[in-house]
Amino acid sequence: MISKKIIVALLIGVAFLFAACQTPVEPTTPPTTETPPVEVPVPPVTQAASVTVNGDTIPAERVQQTQEQLQQFTGEPVSTEEATQYLIEETLLLQEARERGLEPTIQEVETEIEEQLAMQGMSREELQAALSEEEYQQLFTQQQNQMSIQALQQDLAPQPTDEEIAEVYEQNRELFEAEGISEEEARDDIITFLAQAQGQEALAALLEELLANAQIQ
Repeated sequence: MISKKIIVALLIGVAFLFAACQTPVEPTTPPTTETPPVEVPVPPVTQAASVTVNGDTIPAERVQQTQEQLQQFTGEPVSTEEATQYLIEETLLLQEARERGLEPTIQEVETEIEEQLAMQGMSREELQAALSEEEYQQLFTQQQNQMSIQALQQDLAPQPTDEEIAEVYEQNRELFEAEGISEEEARDDIITFLAQAQGQEALAALLEELLANAQIQ
């Protein structure tokens, strides 16, 4: 089961694709034979099949590709069934985000990609030069999906109450006071923390409901 990893992957989005864009560094010293590398066991390959979720078809090729990407991202074996489940859950959340009008614009996606690349010291031009057009489009689509799901989570998150904010501060009073941070100064950070935590809970509950009512073939 990789249910927790599925949620993490959905929230992290294209991290593994950005990592794949980095140029590998060749070792400068000869390998030793003292400690052989530990290889991640790969589950038996089963034939990926296409699946339809509420009328939206997920091709078998995408299931296979996602299995490979998740395996690379987690460093653990991922079965075809788990990759399929990941895509079903992602599709349901994207459908819900689309119905609520929460999809980001092309410009918003491009801006987010550029900001993430800037943190790695790269430009979009350098990324596009390193990738094929198809690979860049895959990255763009995954970033767009990530932003849609994050927007859905934010839409579901209730506004934290003053009581909840005070409770979090009180539970961590010693840590805050050690840094000289008052409750008022910590308020914005606490609101962000609570909104994210409550949004994740609401997203998980919504996903269970969507799965229960989905037409999957």
